[in-house]
Amino acid sequence: MTKTPEHRILISGAGSTGQRHAGQLRELGMQYIAFCDPQLSEDEVVALKKEHSVEFFSNIEAGLDIFRPNIAYICTLPALHADHALKAAAAGANLFIERPLSHNEDKLDELIETAKEKDIVTMVSCDMRFHPGPRAIKQLLEEEVIGAVLGARLHSGSYLPTASKDQDYRKSPSADPRQGGAILEGIQEIDLVLHYFGPANLLAAAVEPATNIGLSVDGIGELLLRHQNGTISSVHLNFIQRDHRRDCQIIGTEGTIYWDFDKKKVEVYGADGKRGAQIPEPPDWNKNQIYKEETEYFLDCVNRKRASFNGLEEARQALRIALQAQQYRMAS
Repeated sequence: MTKTPEHRILISGAGSTGQRHAGQLRELGMQYIAFCDPQLSEDEVVALKKEHSVEFFSNIEAGLDIFRPNIAYICTLPALHADHALKAAAAGANLFIERPLSHNEDKLDELIETAKEKDIVTMVSCDMRFHPGPRAIKQLLEEEVIGAVLGARLHSGSYLPTASKDQDYRKSPSADPRQGGAILEGIQEIDLVLHYFGPANLLAAAVEPATNIGLSVDGIGELLLRHQNGTISSVHLNFIQRDHRRDCQIIGTEGTIYWDFDKKKVEVYGADGKRGAQIPEPPDWNKNQIYKEETEYFLDCVNRKRASFNGLEEARQALRIALQAQQYRMAS
């Protein structure tokens, strides 16, 4: 990738995610970075400027008007994503939006149309696509190693009280009925299943609130999807289990693929039912490489003026399935 320090990058939202992006951008040679965040105190602004050597603006309007970025990272609360992205797109800035794309679909038609009119590159965070496990799975599926895919199951579980390190989990966005819940929190798995098997419709869902940790938002969800290619997939999401688990099983006409995040390898079982290929993670790999590769990919898309593989319309498909699944909680 050709480094282009001339990019002017405005990051909306100066929390841990926004600051992580700033660090990755700095490592890749980006010189002109600014933040905007009306929630920061004066002391926090001073600390932010010192740590990251950035300009700071109290709101996104000032950042867009004065800093004039050609790239905007939207790292605010999900309920603000669409509004801030729309303002940045109208100013002609290429967009990187943290997941989920939004907390509803209210402004997405306008956002998508504005992005087309301004001819900007858009991408919604999908960093697990850059993990060596899911990346190997995608390649195996493209090579039809297990034949035609019949069914799949993806599982992701964690424990919100211990995962929310920066604040009381009960005050986190994940606990907010308007923009939280385990399904939106775990939208990465919905993104992966669409990445693997293509567009899908939600057939059914079973959803229960996280009452065991004192929350009314969805704490556990079972989603059943039928993809346009005929594959049936199920996605299990929760943030109420005490240990962290992430795994995947894909059943084909000629074999089965397994991946377990903790085992750090993809396993393939052939038509004879016996284990064949094993694809381990590179021994020197670490999670930070996901974010670095995602950032490199997005900047390369901007440099080449080409569409990313998870632009607004693609990410909207995952969001729509998540929102439809949440309705099963609302209806119960």
